[in-house]
Amino acid sequence: MDERALTERLITYDTSSLEGMKAAGAFVYGWLEARDVEVKGENHNGRPVLAATVGAAEGPTVVLHGHLDVVPA
Repeated sequence: MDERALTERLITYDTSSLEGMKAAGAFVYGWLEARDVEVKGENHNGRPVLAATVGAAEGPTVVLHGHLDVVPA
């Protein structure tokens, strides 16, 4: 799946609702897992939280932070 197809898929989820956030989180979890990325899923106040690790543990660390929810227009 290329970047455009991935983006198009992600924006199909109505993440202004809790159920939409859970569905989007489940999709991202599966997408990462299918690419052999170590991913852990948790919940914070009922909302999905994912943490993924790529690469070797030693050496410099880069943290990328993002979110799945949106504010309705």
